[in-house]
Amino acid sequence: MIPYVVVFSISIGLFALSDRVKYAQRKPVIFIAVMTLCLLSGLRAVGVGTDTRVYLAPVYEAAQSQHSISEYMNSSFHAFSWTTDYVKDMEPLFLFLVLVVTKITGSIYCVQTVIELCVVLPLYMAIKKDRYTNCWMAMFVFCMAFYNPSMNMMRQSIAMSLGVLGFEYWKNEEKKEAFICVSIAFLFHTSSLLLLFIYFLYDYIVKGITLSLTGNGISKKNETPRMLISIGIGFVVMIMTSAIVSVLSTVGFGQYISYVTGKLTFMPNQLIIRIPQIILIIWNYRYLKDQGTDVSFFLVMEACTVLFSQFTSVSGYGGRIALYFAIFDVLVIPQAMQALKSVKSGIVIRPLIIGYYMFYWWYYFVFIGAHQTVPYILM
Repeated sequence: MIPYVVVFSISIGLFALSDRVKYAQRKPVIFIAVMTLCLLSGLRAVGVGTDTRVYLAPVYEAAQSQHSISEYMNSSFHAFSWTTDYVKDMEPLFLFLVLVVTKITGSIYCVQTVIELCVVLPLYMAIKKDRYTNCWMAMFVFCMAFYNPSMNMMRQSIAMSLGVLGFEYWKNEEKKEAFICVSIAFLFHTSSLLLLFIYFLYDYIVKGITLSLTGNGISKKNETPRMLISIGIGFVVMIMTSAIVSVLSTVGFGQYISYVTGKLTFMPNQLIIRIPQIILIIWNYRYLKDQGTDVSFFLVMEACTVLFSQFTSVSGYGGRIALYFAIFDVLVIPQAMQALKSVKSGIVIRPLIIGYYMFYWWYYFVFIGAHQTVPYILM
């Protein structure tokens, strides 16, 4: 636990410092802040993070031992004792990344470091593109809620970060760059196709682009009806996810069927853990709206996070779908915190939110042991 606390403090402190130093000094400060997080992840023992042992170590060993691309791709391993998996069945860009770094460095710790860099760097780029988002607070949210999972679900974490970067391009009408981000994310984790659904929701909610099923009678200025319709669409998609995945399994998405197939039951704890974020956003809704932020979209993302996290009742992997929506907390929470203009509300609410995130990190990653990243073990 202590290594995380020390590294988080150093890195977040440096991100905060980067906004206060001269421009010429900013890049070295940011470099150290980013690499501090990457090295903590990179220098961990193989058993820290469930999927490190499940698939990263076997793929690394295949990359190290095989002498041709064909041998590498056809290598098999046992992710679990009852399964036989093949390297070629994983996403190609992840396999290429592992192969290249392994051949150059011969070290799994370098591979882990580069993988974390692929998570942190796109996210940092997205944060800097968003003029409403405070950098250090955004990285604090990332460290408390998403850093430890990135040491386990590595491929999806890369895809999520690219998704946030793609979102920043998308909302600025840089659609080509956004599609490039989604394409790269897809080559790391095929589930990232969900990002396109999120982007289209953004266009509908914020930009008022009409969906044929809602007609043309909804004012573009009033986003509330579109928010409610979007949440309804999210609910329908959640209910139909199993059927959608079954259809998509014919084109290579069969590995996700077990994630979403089964008895879906309401899990109140998945709502409870989102209440502080939802209250904070609603509390500052009017101010954020007046400032021109995308608060309506972010509120829908919170609702979709609650909806899709219900798949946790089906399988431990099912709830991971919700993280594609939850990752937008790194943008909206800093914006909402900055919107606390009243001295009284700022003094009370800011420490409460920061304290909540610190408690969340301790409870899920230390106490419960989610993602098996605590205790931290050096290489």
